[in-house]
Amino acid sequence: MKTKVMAIAVGLAIAGFIADANAAEEKLFTPIFSISQEYTDNVFDSKDNRRTDYITRLRPGFASIYQAARWNWNVAYNLDYRYYARDSKTNDLSNDAAVKGSIAILENFFYLDLADTYKRVSLDTLRDETVASSFANQTEQNIATINPYLLWHPSQKTILKTGYRYTDTRYWDTTGVDKKNHSGYADLTYELTSKLNLLANYTFSHQEASDSIRYNKHDASAGFKYNYAEKSYLYANGGYTWQDFSNNRSARYLFWSGGIVHDFSIFIATLETKRQTTEDPLADSTRETSYLAKIEREFQRGAASVFGSYTEYSNSYTNSGSGTGDRKKTAVGVTGRYEIIEGLTANAALNGEHYEYSIPTADNFPYRLTGLAGLSWQMMKQLTLSLNYSHISNQYKIDKMAGGWATNRAILEMKMVF
Repeated sequence: MKTKVMAIAVGLAIAGFIADANAAEEKLFTPIFSISQEYTDNVFDSKDNRRTDYITRLRPGFASIYQAARWNWNVAYNLDYRYYARDSKTNDLSNDAAVKGSIAILENFFYLDLADTYKRVSLDTLRDETVASSFANQTEQNIATINPYLLWHPSQKTILKTGYRYTDTRYWDTTGVDKKNHSGYADLTYELTSKLNLLANYTFSHQEASDSIRYNKHDASAGFKYNYAEKSYLYANGGYTWQDFSNNRSARYLFWSGGIVHDFSIFIATLETKRQTTEDPLADSTRETSYLAKIEREFQRGAASVFGSYTEYSNSYTNSGSGTGDRKKTAVGVTGRYEIIEGLTANAALNGEHYEYSIPTADNFPYRLTGLAGLSWQMMKQLTLSLNYSHISNQYKIDKMAGGWATNRAILEMKMVF
């Protein structure tokens, strides 16, 4: 990870100074340090191996922003160290990084985008395990992307974007599937009116994975986006995928994205649906199909939202050792935030999830209920103190805890932004 991040940073520096040596610039470098103490009554988030622990977490890091006429970057990095007082885990040292950069090599024509993300993620895409444990059922994920592209202007209202994208995905876990993906693409945008854009895309992808599975994939799609009011819009995009694997297997399927976002003045309503390829640590290729309904409202001193969603994960080709199969999740939730006094903010959330597995195991409990509550106090401009509590319950039945298990976590954190 360090090699990749440093390589991208050096690449940005060299290309940026060449492309934009004399441009007016805006620089920002902000050191950040946070220290927290966590209590958990189930550090492994396990039914049969419950263990209490006290976790001290140190996160030194920085944020860096550079903006100029032809070059910009946005970098956030934290070294993440956790000490477990009761030795549940040793040597828990990881990184959390997000690097994005964009360079206009030839202004208004030739561009280069670079990105790298490093973070701890759940092995199972269906369940966010990071809310229940600091490490159980998780892996370190690093995704590095290099994307040179050209912008063509065939007419005053037409933009054609053609480019190449290389994505390198790595996992620091023996069950994770590493991937290298090469893609060539063409995106066409036509401004039919000031409010209506027509869209078209073709992408060819070639992927090679650490489990020796390769595939070629063709995606073709078309759609539109219509901004019918200042904060309201309607969009739809649909297409077809041809996917051929190295073992003579193939997959053919429709994909889409569509929705409507409408501002009712007192609240904003969102309806969305999509089918797309999503990154899955345990699979070579996974399709995600989702539906979402959400209502959000801003208040003078806070905000609230309520949502419902349905998601399916279907593996075009699954790592033979993972045994995950197809998975489905139905979720509902409500969140709230309220500023009690200036600088002191309370937040809360309630979520319920129901899971279905085509290949169930003893650990696949069908229901998970989550309650979150917290306080955040900005003591001064540079210093924030926060206290957060979470209760996660895994159950066979939605109204009965019998046979299931729960995990409680309380975290006190102090964060300094210098």
